[in-house]
Amino acid sequence: VVLSLPTSEAVRQCFNSDPYVQAGVMHLEVYRWDANVRRINPKSIDPNSIEENRIALFLGPEKQDRTMKWSRVAKSWPGRVGGNLHGVGEVKEVRLFAGKMDEDRIRAALERDPAIRSGRVRYRLMPLWVAKGTLGE
Repeated sequence: VVLSLPTSEAVRQCFNSDPYVQAGVMHLEVYRWDANVRRINPKSIDPNSIEENRIALFLGPEKQDRTMKWSRVAKSWPGRVGGNLHGVGEVKEVRLFAGKMDEDRIRAALERDPAIRSGRVRYRLMPLWVAKGTLGE
């Protein structure tokens, strides 16, 4: 879930009444995501339709080496929204890619990235279903 709220406490309050959180079925983790959310155009979103896209999670060690360069793949990819994730854990960066047809192209670009080729950065590319038009083209 991506929310634009002033504090992590405000995010947590959004889920206080969620039955899955209350029952312990879903665990809430809150991170600050430095993404250019202006790339999501709310005027183009169709709330009555859903489409398949891709999400890439970039993984690395919990203690990050300050000299380590994170993947620069697809920084200007059309329909891409992404940025660094701040918090504890191995997920360091998240990028969302519009469409599902470019998965082979996305993987090929990721596999050419020096940080990924060296093994310092790993990634997971997965389906992401969101309201049609959310990521635009």
